[in-house]
Amino acid sequence: VRHEQGAGHMAEGYAQPFIQEWSYAMTPQGHFVTAHTSRYAINIVRDGRVTRIERTHSPVRLGREEKSQWEGRAEFYSRREPRSASAGVKIPDTKPALREVSIDADGRIWVDRYAEAVYRKDIKPNPPNQPPALTWREPRTFDVFDPAGRYLGTTTQLTRLPDAFGPDGVAAFIENDELGVPLIRIQRVRIR
Repeated sequence: VRHEQGAGHMAEGYAQPFIQEWSYAMTPQGHFVTAHTSRYAINIVRDGRVTRIERTHSPVRLGREEKSQWEGRAEFYSRREPRSASAGVKIPDTKPALREVSIDADGRIWVDRYAEAVYRKDIKPNPPNQPPALTWREPRTFDVFDPAGRYLGTTTQLTRLPDAFGPDGVAAFIENDELGVPLIRIQRVRIR
């Protein structure tokens, strides 16, 4: 599981935010897309040639309170599961350039990049038997490129990467209703 509404890769029992790793995706045309999360550089491999998308990237610093909350979560998971991947996690001062790349049904490249977090008053504290709540959350920010690598725009309309993409900006999300029954939510995404 790699999605939470906020920064990092979070799921119950797994707390390792701001990971620097490779992200891979395949286009509907069979082209291979790669990126390392530490740099804003996307490689599109087609017909044995590599096209590179590079954008200027200024590292996003974690604010003092945001970093403190992430450190609290890392400490919680380290105490709870000392042998887990979470144990001993160090929270960096800056976020990686991006989380991951994904491809939609039209072959567009979606770059999920980090942004500055904002304080959310609507998030309530967690009970002591749960990890500390994250009241500092970043708006998910996606840069979108056409299959050839031309920049199309940015959207902050989504809270996470869709589970599936359709044509013409349609995105599908698999969610559970209040009874835990899975449902599919469809949303049209505007790119500006």
